[in-house]
Amino acid sequence: MITNNLNVLLAERNITVSDLSKIIPDLSRNTLTSIKNGNSKMYQLDTINKLCEYLKITPNDLFTYVPFDLKPEVKVDKINLRGVENMILEFNLILQIKKLNQDHLMKVYRYNGNYIDSSLAEDFTNILRLHPEKKNDGFIELWKNELPIIFHKTVILQIQNIIKQSLIDKIKTEFAEDHQQLIIDQIKKLHIELDFMNLP
Repeated sequence: MITNNLNVLLAERNITVSDLSKIIPDLSRNTLTSIKNGNSKMYQLDTINKLCEYLKITPNDLFTYVPFDLKPEVKVDKINLRGVENMILEFNLILQIKKLNQDHLMKVYRYNGNYIDSSLAEDFTNILRLHPEKKNDGFIELWKNELPIIFHKTVILQIQNIIKQSLIDKIKTEFAEDHQQLIIDQIKKLHIELDFMNLP
């Protein structure tokens, strides 16, 4: 798996996407946001060259390769509103990790997401914690010992983004348009935590 580390590199330099779009000619904020969030499937050589030039890095700094493929999948079971101020989310996160050059799936890890929010106030900080469906034997060792730390941050961001996007997609298909935006705004503000995120 090849991941880009732009999110980490910007954080280390205390630079925002907005700042970067102002100092790099011909690179739009939308393009940089897409790269930062890991949503870009293709990278133009000119874009890579400009990022390396302005951040004073090499492509080796921008990209990380690890001999694993990680595929997060989210299955949303339920999104329910009880009144205006109570939101219930139930979903499963499935992480498939395959070691390259092996034909079989290495491991599948399942997480349950249960979230009840009784305050949709605009300034309310919500934390959504995911819990393993069962003890994930071997995953913590894999995470700590075989996957580079810079890769951790990219994977966590990818997981957080896919969870939020899956929930938003479900909302758009199940709720009337006049109710959607309030719920979507709240989901965008969710802080998502997994058990392996803060390991030393």
